Amino acid sequence: MKLPFFLARRFVAAETLEGALPVLEDLHKKGLHTTLDLLGEYIEERELAEIARDIYIKLVHTLAGEHDTHGLGANISIKLSMMGQKIDEAFCLDNLHRLLTTARDKDAQQGFRVASLRQNLSGLGCCAVCDGHDRTG
Repeated sequence: MKLPFFLARRFVAAETLEGALPVLEDLHKKGLHTTLDLLGEYIEERELAEIARDIYIKLVHTLAGEHDTHGLGANISIKLSMMGQKIDEAFCLDNLHRLLTTARDKDAQQGFRVASLRQNLSGLGCCAVCDGHDRTG
């Protein structure tokens, strides 16, 4: 069941990235920091997890372009459950690594909040994935 958008309006900038960008720009001009969050969780199919990963990667590319053009910065909250955590830990870590590598290669200025990373994945695996990605927390 999809909740009416007006209930979340105060907390959700828009239902699409394109709709959220003007809101982010306005908040940025006011000196506020923002975090983008893709709504959804508990993906149990590899194909859907790969789609989610690719949406996150598109978000990194878009925000990198917005930073270069308008100086806009935003953090991204990553849900491991959307990256395939319930499917397979190695698969999830690979998706996370691809996303963070894209951000590093784009010299992305946004930070990343990986929800419950150290609690939900093996310490060794998450350390290896986050190594060299200094904007994760």
